[in-house]
Amino acid sequence: MGDETIELLKPWTPGKMTFPAFVSEKLDGVPARFWKRSGVVSAVTRQGEELLSVPGICGVVEPLLDEGGSIVAELYIPGVPFKEISGEVRRKQPSDRLIAYVFDADHANNPEQTYQRRIAAFWLRVMHEYGHGEILYLRGIPMVSVGNADHVEQAAKQVFAKNPAAEGVCIHSEAKPFRPGKRLWDTQKHKPTPTIDLRVASYEEAISKEGEPLGMVGRINVHFKDTVIGVGPGAMTHAERRSVWEVFVAGEQPNDIIEIKYMKDPTYNALRQATFVRFRDDKQQPDA
Repeated sequence: MGDETIELLKPWTPGKMTFPAFVSEKLDGVPARFWKRSGVVSAVTRQGEELLSVPGICGVVEPLLDEGGSIVAELYIPGVPFKEISGEVRRKQPSDRLIAYVFDADHANNPEQTYQRRIAAFWLRVMHEYGHGEILYLRGIPMVSVGNADHVEQAAKQVFAKNPAAEGVCIHSEAKPFRPGKRLWDTQKHKPTPTIDLRVASYEEAISKEGEPLGMVGRINVHFKDTVIGVGPGAMTHAERRSVWEVFVAGEQPNDIIEIKYMKDPTYNALRQATFVRFRDDKQQPDA
């Protein structure tokens, strides 16, 4: 599997999902992969950084994995905001608060096995090892089987009815192989995305990994409350990013109002994961 670590979720696009599939709540935690190599289980982030905060979870997972096997889980603390969870995950010392909510498993290092069979086999292994009781540091995420896009929407409504603050839902095709680190349409996320219309303060140029200016917009600064915050270019097209930058660098001060999507999070003073959606030429005043 090389340097692959954790699968990435595509946005909900019904026509690209292979049904039947499973739907589960998308927890707002930090994903981690628990991986058994040379007889030792370690936990890594999506960027491949080893985590020092979860030795307890590694110990629980160790007898559940064959050599080369792994699970992918959301490190989460129920009822705790994301920022606090993230800080707990990245601590350099053990945490006894974090729980691994498993959303994929390849415990036998057999990545071609279907998702449905992998998940069932993993929890069978858990039952054989630990019995039927609650396991310290390890949980499953309740899932429902769906046969089409309408069923996904119905399942999502049930999730939000039970937890209005839910971040969204995940959809896993029952037939998908284990491909951590890859963006495949067999794994998707479906979440409500609030938007806000704000006035642009300025634009910043995109820079390549080598530090070279690219002659296009890389960041949009917008007025929000009593400050200025940065927004990603998001849905702004390549051509728009170039043309807007050319106008701005020529000295014309922006007066644009743009629609921005973001993730709800009351612990953020600004806007979490804010990105451009579209120009609002039809509006004269921003929302804030």
